[in-house]
Amino acid sequence: MAPEPSFPELIARARSLTERCLDSDAPEECGLLDQTIRDIDGLAREAIQHRLADDLLRIADKLDAGVRLTPDDERNLELFAIGNAATYVSEENNVDDWKTEIHRLMDELHDVATIAESNLDRMLHLRALCRDAMGVLPDLLHWMEEKDRIARFREGANGHDPERSRTIARFIRETLRPKTD
Repeated sequence: MAPEPSFPELIARARSLTERCLDSDAPEECGLLDQTIRDIDGLAREAIQHRLADDLLRIADKLDAGVRLTPDDERNLELFAIGNAATYVSEENNVDDWKTEIHRLMDELHDVATIAESNLDRMLHLRALCRDAMGVLPDLLHWMEEKDRIARFREGANGHDPERSRTIARFIRETLRPKTD
């Protein structure tokens, strides 16, 4: 069995695929780039879990025992549970652009819709505007869902529900359990 590729190898592959994808407009190349980005993300997730594993297992024991978590414990639990979402939401720099684009598309959609029914070209333009909106909305929706996920986690983390604590402890252990193929 071949060893797992390293971050530098995966990133070099992604850079190469990026050039091929963007230069050729080939869906196959972009599909390979997408998979490589997913591989990098998975490797990063595994590295984070490995780095936090000992602390998380100690946190799971505390949660099971009803022992109050220290601020460091809370920080590590948050990194484990929503760290990727919190970083993504804080670092995403296209949100305002997405909102502006949706407003622009909706304004144009409104303008075209009033005369589109009787004009085939306008109807096709209307569909193109819808396609544009359907391309932007998933990114905006994902950002909003991650922001909501953070808020729900932080809201729930403030309580001291023993059942919730045991559920979190079980989740930590199941997530960190070595995978068997």
